[in-house]
Amino acid sequence: MRENTLYSNSAKNRRFFLLNTELSHDLTKTDISNELLPIIRSNIFTISDDLEYIRVEGPDISYHLIDPFLGDGLQYFGIADDRRSAGQFFRSEKEFDICLEDSWSGLFISRHLASIGDHHPLTIIHLDDHTDMMSTLLRSDYGSLVDTITGHCFDPLAPNNWLSVIQSGAVGIGSFLTPFFFLDREVRVLHLKHDVGVTRSFKVNHSEKNHWLLHDLSFFDIKLQEVRMNSALPSHAYVVFKSASEMFSSLMPHERVIIHIDLDYFINDFNGNAVYDLQGSKKSVQKKAESKMNSFFRALNTSDIIVERWIIGASPGFCSGRHWEFLLERIRSNINRSIEICKTRFDR
Repeated sequence: MRENTLYSNSAKNRRFFLLNTELSHDLTKTDISNELLPIIRSNIFTISDDLEYIRVEGPDISYHLIDPFLGDGLQYFGIADDRRSAGQFFRSEKEFDICLEDSWSGLFISRHLASIGDHHPLTIIHLDDHTDMMSTLLRSDYGSLVDTITGHCFDPLAPNNWLSVIQSGAVGIGSFLTPFFFLDREVRVLHLKHDVGVTRSFKVNHSEKNHWLLHDLSFFDIKLQEVRMNSALPSHAYVVFKSASEMFSSLMPHERVIIHIDLDYFINDFNGNAVYDLQGSKKSVQKKAESKMNSFFRALNTSDIIVERWIIGASPGFCSGRHWEFLLERIRSNINRSIEICKTRFDR
């Protein structure tokens, strides 16, 4: 593995990213912070006083606090009302894997892949207001992925690697699906999204993302290349749908899938922004969400696919904690009903 000269052998110093000093010295710290935010995104980072480097300190989950009902949601899960507990929470239950910060969904997908064959296709049905396929803070290096913050190699297929990249901030809530497209196997993300006009299909290509302020540093990214709907899907593909019935009808009979649900697909109160707008009464918002949920499960229950794993992100700072119990208990009930319907179908 080539040694990157941006990092010393000290674990402490590996967190420093060098700035392009010819450009950074003409800016203020505020200017630099604003410029880097779109690429560093949901991480805490500090800028040195001499404007020569930045240090990434890990995930910034302060947006959780925009929800006045966060405590209600944390109480439902039986965890402490503090940011560290919320950021670190994930567990497997009978019906589904559940986490608060959606980045842990990557860990759950990795665990599933570790239990199946090396070349088993990966099809993820993704219910979310967001793609979660943004650039990472990983780098591609001689056929491997490396965490640019720690210098450690990262294998998306190794579940024990996910803890490190999530805690460092190299992979986050907006990028946890991206590393799976690095794999040498068929990977398809079928995205169910509300604000889609027509179904569109894309080939997913590897790419790199850099920034003019960061000296000689690029990050693993993907680019989407639209393909005709009637053509065969490439081995790495992303398809966005508005209709669940259309999405399920596009799958082969008995096709095996993971279904990932971010609760903001059903209710998105804040979208990570500090704007207090709960979009109507609790009862009316939940009624609309239940209608969306019923529509999805009706389409699922008339399809012939096989759901191998259910993964759910509660999405603090997006979907209010006042809705978590309502949504999750209804999802749980619908999953159990779908399992019974599936058993009846295959017993015939």
